This record gives sequence, C-alpha cells and structure tokens, in this order.
Amino acid sequence: MAWVAFLFLLFTAQSMAGESKPTDPKEGNASAPVQIGMAPDEALRQHADLFRRAAEGNDRAGASWRELKAAERVAALERVLGFSAAALRGKAVKELSALSAEDDPSGVAAKALVKAALHDQDDTVREAAQAAVVAGKDARVAKLLAPGVHAPQAEDRERAVKLLKDIGGPRVYEAIIEHCTEAGAAAFQP
Repeated sequence: MAWVAFLFLLFTAQSMAGESKPTDPKEGNASAPVQIGMAPDEALRQHADLFRRAAEGNDRAGASWRELKAAERVAALERVLGFSAAALRGKAVKELSALSAEDDPSGVAAKALVKAALHDQDDTVREAAQAAVVAGKDARVAKLLAPGVHAPQAEDRERAVKLLKDIGGPRVYEAIIEHCTEAGAAAFQP
C-alpha cells in the first residue's frame, strides 16, 4: 500500500512540476521542437559556448560545431553577437556571412548581420558586418535596411543609406518603395 501511495505522489509531483511530453503533430502544437532533458535557452547557451571554444582553436569543439544544424548555428551566432568580446563577435560575423539563404530560411542571420552593421559598438566588427551585408546576395537585406532611412539617430540613417547605396540595384528601390508604402507618408514628415 505504501508503494502505491509513493508512486502516486511521485507521478503527481512530476505532473505538477510541468514535465511536458512531446507534442503530437496531429494536435496542432508541433511548431516548437521538444528537446528532452534540456531547455531551449540552455541549449542555445551551450551552442554559443561551443562556438566560442571553436573560435579559440579547440579542434574538438570545432568538429562539434560543424555537426550542428544550420538553424542551431545561426541562433547561437546571433547570441554571440551580444557578447562583449569584439574579436568573438567579429568571428561570428564572418561565420554568419558564409551562410547561404538556404541555410537561413527564416532570415535570422540576415537580421543579425544588419543589426551588427548598423549598431555594433566596435568599428572593426561593424565594418566587417557592413562588408558582409554588401557582398552577400540575400535579397532580404535591402528590406531590413529600408526602415533605417528614417531612423531617429542621424548616424543610423547615414549607415543605412550608405549600405543601401553600396548594395544598389532594383532590389533596393523595391525595398524602399515597399517600406514607404507600409510606413505611409507620416514616416517622412519633418
């Protein structure tokens, strides 16, 4: 009898602690992948640390880094861009710039590169991100830069305009026209 009570309490405690079971795609809640035994934020932290060790020259970490899925690498690199070490952020920019649009279907890498190109506090990292944005052939970049044309800070506007000029071509005009249409005339009043 005591064993039955113990098992009942154990099962109840696990249920109340919020242990989740894998979601069934038929139930319509399969949008977030379930990682058994590790919280997604913890996995992201570990992947960012793995990149840091790989960037420092750890061959074993480098091999493990290359085994990660592209989406996991992109998410970790986006997190690394928030680190304080400029050298590590520079390596993250280099790694992000090497990704193709197929490796980044959600555009997270493109957004991270644009953010670094406009806002990174280190000139070297910012310039590397700017070069990657201009050299990359990702059509989403122009759409991400277009709102910067009317950013509140003059420095941000200048950087966005310079990058759009450097990219050039019809995709820039399309992005600006699309942004202006979405933002409306109110965005351009003095």
